[in-house]
Amino acid sequence: MLRTVDVALSQIGVKELSGKNDGVPADRYMHGDKLPWCAGFVLWCNAQSDDVKLYTSNAEYFVMRAVADMERIMRARGWWRPFDPRVLPKENEVIFFANRGGSDAGPGRHVGVVASVFPDRIVTVEGNLGDSVGTASYRLTDLAARVTGYGTIGPA
Repeated sequence: MLRTVDVALSQIGVKELSGKNDGVPADRYMHGDKLPWCAGFVLWCNAQSDDVKLYTSNAEYFVMRAVADMERIMRARGWWRPFDPRVLPKENEVIFFANRGGSDAGPGRHVGVVASVFPDRIVTVEGNLGDSVGTASYRLTDLAARVTGYGTIGPA
């Protein structure tokens, strides 16, 4: 069974051509659009997996490329839970950040996939992290300042 996180891990190292939301990420994850692509990355990885599909139509895909809309739709489906410091995230969950952090500059949100959970930290796979697909490690004590919640996806 291929999970969203497995697909995401297979994409580590995919990089923008010129650092302007272009190249393979734009073509593969964003249907050619040169826009911030973290949510498109999560959607593409999920579409390649055996997990429950996050979007059900092309129209919904284009809406969910905006992180706030992805969160809104996952909430409506009952697949989202707010951040709670007493509850650890789970591997293969979608992690929602309140801001872009190491992604593109400017206002906006960011999203990735939880790859590993340890007693003191989590490791994520994120698209558009320093203009490429990469992993990031966050101390659990630092998550409250940045994470809004998690989207739960699982086997179809």
